[in-house]
Amino acid sequence: MELVLPSSKYIPSYNAYIEELGDEVRYPFPMGFDHQDFDALLAKLSDFALGKNLPEGFVPSTTMWLVERG
Repeated sequence: MELVLPSSKYIPSYNAYIEELGDEVRYPFPMGFDHQDFDALLAKLSDFALGKNLPEGFVPSTTMWLVERG
């Protein structure tokens, strides 16, 4: 297992996760971001890590994904 930065190579796995959750609340909060445009999602996660385009009261945060066997 390894922690990785979000990447488009994980689209199928990410979409399977979202589908499995259905209407459940997703934690941490970035998992609830719109993912229909995956490139836009990746850009938003990158912006949050860099402290760009943050909502008022938010601080920079880096999202990592735990990947097992690639």
